[in-house]
Amino acid sequence: MCVKLYNSFMIETIFYSIFFFIFGSAVGSFLNVVVLRSPMRKSIVKNRSHCPKCKHNLNALDLIPIWSFLFLHGRCRYCKKKISQQYPLVEAATGIIFLAGFLVLGISLEFFFFMIYASFLIAIFVLDYTKYIIPDFLSVPAGLSALFGSIIVMVINSNSLSLSAFSALLSNLGIAILIGGGFFLAQFLISRGRWVGGGDIRLGAVMGLMLGFPNIIAALGISYVIGALWGIGLIILKRKTIKGVLPFGTFLTVSTIICLLWGDEIVKAYLGFIGF
Repeated sequence: MCVKLYNSFMIETIFYSIFFFIFGSAVGSFLNVVVLRSPMRKSIVKNRSHCPKCKHNLNALDLIPIWSFLFLHGRCRYCKKKISQQYPLVEAATGIIFLAGFLVLGISLEFFFFMIYASFLIAIFVLDYTKYIIPDFLSVPAGLSALFGSIIVMVINSNSLSLSAFSALLSNLGIAILIGGGFFLAQFLISRGRWVGGGDIRLGAVMGLMLGFPNIIAALGISYVIGALWGIGLIILKRKTIKGVLPFGTFLTVSTIICLLWGDEIVKAYLGFIGF
């Protein structure tokens, strides 16, 4: 009996793992459209996908996430020019992140909102990395979705909406927003905009809404560790100098996704390490 239950569980886990990887890859394909068209103020729903080089409209076989890029050997079917590696990388990354979310959170309301938050964060990552911008059309709805998501999760998990619980949630999120947004606002004011930009301030506030307190502190710390390691790697590879510009929002998005999945464990491990 136990063996049958275990086998059934494994089959179900494998099925959902494959499903959410494929689903995430499809979402990643859509995110590519968002990050490529939005800066040019093009519609993300009206116009058909086309090759950016020859402008030929793409058919269904050209739009299969990851597979089409591999099948076509990274070249346009029509003009034979190279396709940007951004397409399969974003698709694969989104698929892997959704898969990780399922394995950590399971089929749950938290996982549903994780996929929404992760989609915003991935789009912000790509735009900040490629264009050095964190646009309001992503950060504002990301923040609103995080606020409503936190309220909905609290209501459903507690089966009620007491005034005390609601006040505690808003207080927690308020503290997290002040820490996340205020941290970068202080840097912005001190450096007169040389260290960070307005987009980083808004992203810090969004992180606070998504993570709450104290996980926002963990995410900020992790982002600086990732940024330092990345910067050292670039300098070693001679791709950037100490004075080179690093898109810090990319590190913030990565650390936020990490803390959405393992934030509680990271905070507990750190507190245990320092003796609390």
